[in-house]
Amino acid sequence: MRKVLPILLAIAIAAPALADVTVSVSDAGSETAQIALAIDGGAVVRGVALKVTITGAELAAIADVTDVMAAFNAYIDYYYSNPGFFGGLADETALPGTGAHALADPDAAGVLATLPANTFVISLGALDNSGNQGGVTAGGLLCKIKLSNFAGTSAQVCIEPDALRGGIVGDNLGTVSATACADIAVGVLPCRERLTAAEKVDYDAYVAAGKDPSCWCWQFQCHGDVDNATETALKYRIYNADIAAIVANWKAKITTANPCADIDHAAETALKYRVYNADIAKVVANWKKKDSALTSCPGYVAP
Repeated sequence: MRKVLPILLAIAIAAPALADVTVSVSDAGSETAQIALAIDGGAVVRGVALKVTITGAELAAIADVTDVMAAFNAYIDYYYSNPGFFGGLADETALPGTGAHALADPDAAGVLATLPANTFVISLGALDNSGNQGGVTAGGLLCKIKLSNFAGTSAQVCIEPDALRGGIVGDNLGTVSATACADIAVGVLPCRERLTAAEKVDYDAYVAAGKDPSCWCWQFQCHGDVDNATETALKYRIYNADIAAIVANWKAKITTANPCADIDHAAETALKYRVYNADIAKVVANWKKKDSALTSCPGYVAP
């Protein structure tokens, strides 16, 4: 294993060169960015160092970088920061090694030290099974990056060659394109995550009592629609079944109440009744109303 580290260092400090390589970033769904590598002609890629910048979200954990291309089996900066790591490996065939990762510091040699992060480097090299410098000639998915803590309905992920580490290096080089950005959309969040902080506390209390309060995100539940259905041929949204549910749960507390009958998502009086005056008042106010006369509740997301 002694010969491995010098080779890795050679990859890391190699002069950047142009190559028949295109690196792109796109939205993979589920709040995830995917980075793809395309290799044309006879280009051989031996090392990749991509700076990633996230605006409007964060990388929360090392485990959120997944599906790293297996052909890049050397995580250069991890080995730099953990020089004794090789002692735990049987031989080069065990690379990259359990626990190793490709996240590097954008400002200095070594692993990314602080998370969550908005800026980091994906640092990869290729070795053959003898510990000699290897090469990647076929493109594909380079990695996926799961985003967290969105500030809005989308975030932007940008990639560029990392000048500190030489960007993309290899042989038989022609042209390179490795600077790109993509907007990553927020998927539909679970009902609980669409509620206010106070509602989340009560949501959790209902769940702890064995109830399912996800009805709080129905389109018209906050107006008194307890059963998520219209009634009669006239399609009244708030009608007999809803008032019956209010009566059946009258003065019920969180341990016994049907959360769908808890129209205002709040307790009333010092006794903490979940179904009480404010709830029946909403049903009365919206009695016999149809969908066209009601607005969507705050937690509702159209399918």
